[in-house]
Amino acid sequence: MFQRLNKNQIKFLKFLRENEKRSIRDISKELGQAYSTTWRNMVRLNALGITEFDTVGKSKICTLNKKAISYPIDVAEALASKLDYKVPASNLDHKVQPGLVVAVARDWLFGDVLMVAFMNEEAVVKTLVEGTVHYWSRSRGKLWKKGETSGNIQILKDVYVDCDGDALLLGIEQEGVACHTGKRSCFYRILDEL
Repeated sequence: MFQRLNKNQIKFLKFLRENEKRSIRDISKELGQAYSTTWRNMVRLNALGITEFDTVGKSKICTLNKKAISYPIDVAEALASKLDYKVPASNLDHKVQPGLVVAVARDWLFGDVLMVAFMNEEAVVKTLVEGTVHYWSRSRGKLWKKGETSGNIQILKDVYVDCDGDALLLGIEQEGVACHTGKRSCFYRILDEL
């Protein structure tokens, strides 16, 4: 998604992320743009399904589109069954655990990589059906919904699969932060900082 956006549209989206819903007039003033430029950006972003707008009185109110993609259960199961779950899961308590695929979560608008985790087939199906991302915890040996306890959920916006069918690239709208340390991304250190 991020490759199709110009600088003004990116500025517009960053503003909306920080300010939730705002009128086009207020956004225009805050960004120092002509109203017509802000309006054109909003119309383009709305056509791409990135933003939504409502009319309240005489004002056009704009928000980010928070709708997730989702699939019917039979379609989700069929898609999930096509993946190659070759990453071994942990063997806690000598239980045989399902195989896993690598899941890379990236910001669907700007492309920032936020985190990497693993998914078993059940996690893939739940993610595709519910539209919120689920992972497999290798350390706990169980399924977990991202943001279940923290509230920092991941809304599924798009999914790509690699050429081998053993890794997924999840385009997500991150509510809050992705990293358990409180950072937006798990990739906040350069290697020589270790």
